[in-house]
Amino acid sequence: MDPTVVGLIAFTCTFGGSLLGIWLRTALPGHHLESESKDTIKLGIGLIATMTALVPGSRCTISRIGDGCAVHRPNSGVAGSASLRLCAPQPIKPQTRLKQMITTFYHIRR
Repeated sequence: MDPTVVGLIAFTCTFGGSLLGIWLRTALPGHHLESESKDTIKLGIGLIATMTALVPGSRCTISRIGDGCAVHRPNSGVAGSASLRLCAPQPIKPQTRLKQMITTFYHIRR
């Protein structure tokens, strides 16, 4: 799908939702517009916004893991150490890593 079309759909949904909210505000009785109701709505909107931010991030992470890290074994329940070796580099001792960082720092500064 063309990115322009996706943008127009998103804009239309957002603008339509705001118009619906304006109409609902005039249609709702007064006791629905008290501070407790407003706080509940703010909490719900915050939850929706958080989920909107977390779901695409987790989908990207899952797709990255699925691209080259995991070994597909249909009958295995848990990924073994062989598949973990594909995902991450070998661990480096902290002392070795510190030495590498210091060496790199001094080579860059000279």
